[in-house]
Amino acid sequence: MDEWVRLVYFSRSAAQFDVHGVLRIVDTARTNNARSDITGALLFSHDHFLQVLEGDPVVVNALYRKIVLDERHTDPVLLDYRPIANRCFGKWSMAFCSQEQATREVLRQFCGADTLRPALLSGDDAVALLQAVTSHADDRAHDAGS
Repeated sequence: MDEWVRLVYFSRSAAQFDVHGVLRIVDTARTNNARSDITGALLFSHDHFLQVLEGDPVVVNALYRKIVLDERHTDPVLLDYRPIANRCFGKWSMAFCSQEQATREVLRQFCGADTLRPALLSGDDAVALLQAVTSHADDRAHDAGS
């Protein structure tokens, strides 16, 4: 069996992004992640990224280092890093959901507000939130052909 890890982090957006700008980034990530056997999910609000990455530890660590150095992010916070036997987001090279696509009920359940508040989340809660929002997201959250 492969040895995988799950890394969960959030960061602040250093620039003003709209959903279309983030979708361009997600499209590139999907291509690169599929090539590297990385799976995961991303929730974007106008000022935060919340992301889960799953895969080979060497590859996930290198990708996270790249993300931390990316000038589009500031103040990265590692919420969780652990070995896993099974992937939670195995069918997506990068599932995506914007805060606007997330239901208010789900955001209230996990963040206590209608907006993403990632500093209040544990790693397990962040994974559960991402699972909930990607299951409610439109077809953009799924890779083509999945």
